[in-house]
Amino acid sequence: MRFEAISSRPHGFDSCSWRPNAVSSSADRYGTGSKGCAAPYDTAEKEPFYDAYRENLESIVALTRAARVPLILGTLAYSYEHPPHRALTYDAYERAAELSARVLGERLDADSGNAFLLYAWGRHPRAAGDLAEARRFIDEAFLHDREPRRADPRINRIVREMAGRYELPVADVGSAVAATAAGRMPGNELFDEHCHLNTRGNEILIRTFAERIVNAANPTPRRR
Repeated sequence: MRFEAISSRPHGFDSCSWRPNAVSSSADRYGTGSKGCAAPYDTAEKEPFYDAYRENLESIVALTRAARVPLILGTLAYSYEHPPHRALTYDAYERAAELSARVLGERLDADSGNAFLLYAWGRHPRAAGDLAEARRFIDEAFLHDREPRRADPRINRIVREMAGRYELPVADVGSAVAATAAGRMPGNELFDEHCHLNTRGNEILIRTFAERIVNAANPTPRRR
């Protein structure tokens, strides 16, 4: 039996679930004294990218089914060490990263959809050891990246959505890579840059796909 293992990378590219008090609640915890967040930036302009990605997966499914080739989809891993490529505004990330927590909170109140500011903000809970909170804000930054060159949480939701729709197995590379890192935030130890895995990271990818291929080729018999 021949398998196609697809770890689909975005070829072009849930609306962000930003809550107006998301920054202010964390601001109180990390000493910024921020008083609330402005309305979120409308991320609708990214919808064509997500639509294109979904359509690309649809094409892959159609082609492999027409050729009677079993298909395994794969989620994508991405590095938390590299900031977004482009924000809604062009403030340099270096300047954002140097801002104090208080000033960052004030900036985010006025520009809650700025990818660079969100990424810089995630540094504060990370330094304080609150890795779950840091990951939440950094993932939010990637969702607001205006130049999507890497996967983000929504891309992996699309992969799982397509796998469920067509009853396809999934090699959950994203989760396997994240599971090896503190706070599920992999970085330079597994990546060459923002999205390409290094040798160690690729070993995880290969192992994850190999296990899924073996399971798909040797399904557990159903009990009668």
